[in-house]
Amino acid sequence: MKSVLLFITLLFFNYYSSAQDAYNFYISNTGNDANSGQSKAFPKKTIAGAFTAISNFGTVNGGVKIGFKSGSIFNETFYPHFPLQAGTYFDNGNSKSFAIFNGTDIFDNGWIRTDSTAKIFQQDIPLSGFSGYGINNVGSYSMVYVFEVDKILERTAPITARKLLKFVTNLQQADTTPGCFYEPVTVAINPKTIYIHTSDGSSPNNNSRYRYEVSVRDRAFNSTYQENNHFERLWIRGYGAGNGMIPAGANTTFNRMIFGPWRRHTSSWAKGCFYQQFTFFTL
Repeated sequence: MKSVLLFITLLFFNYYSSAQDAYNFYISNTGNDANSGQSKAFPKKTIAGAFTAISNFGTVNGGVKIGFKSGSIFNETFYPHFPLQAGTYFDNGNSKSFAIFNGTDIFDNGWIRTDSTAKIFQQDIPLSGFSGYGINNVGSYSMVYVFEVDKILERTAPITARKLLKFVTNLQQADTTPGCFYEPVTVAINPKTIYIHTSDGSSPNNNSRYRYEVSVRDRAFNSTYQENNHFERLWIRGYGAGNGMIPAGANTTFNRMIFGPWRRHTSSWAKGCFYQQFTFFTL
């Protein structure tokens, strides 16, 4: 196992690429799952709503190309059974914002003070996924991460505004470490108790400055057993699987992607892949 990047960001936003060729399906937050999804004018709204059509097409044709609309946020996961090409498509003059795959949910309420501590708050977090291949020892190998999002900074710097709280290994350390979280190592426990100590020591409930988000999904795409995939111009954030946010098979390519922010990870998140045109940042 190896530690890898904090996050990956892109070199150029406006470079033309093969991912901007015609897609077989289009998905947008402003779409409708009753649409065909086969044109920008009539996109599907969700992966779940497009799943049957995509699966039928991919099975018959040996693969599928899916475009996700620029600026849309997808709180979903996708497990394809065929090679996949996925990227952002641009419409209405927006040529810079990537489509976002988001593994977190917002938890701005429901935190309670942990007994016998001064600064720790806890909550039972219901998880989606976190089972099967690549999910082992949640809290050690796979992680339920906690993000502290600066709501003011987010307006101008959406990536920088997302701070991953520091992971500590026991409650005693958490109580004396501002800006951290703790979770016990568990197997197949759902919901999972998460403990946080906010950066300013105040309550995370209805905090005026910060929003708190917690990883509840394991992977954006699970292409572990598929080869020859291609992912381009997507922002992937907040997922917690131990084998990566997009585990993929041999000869998979990643181009102009944003991953994270992420402080820590174990194992290869895209084993056997070829990477190009990334900028790597580490703390």
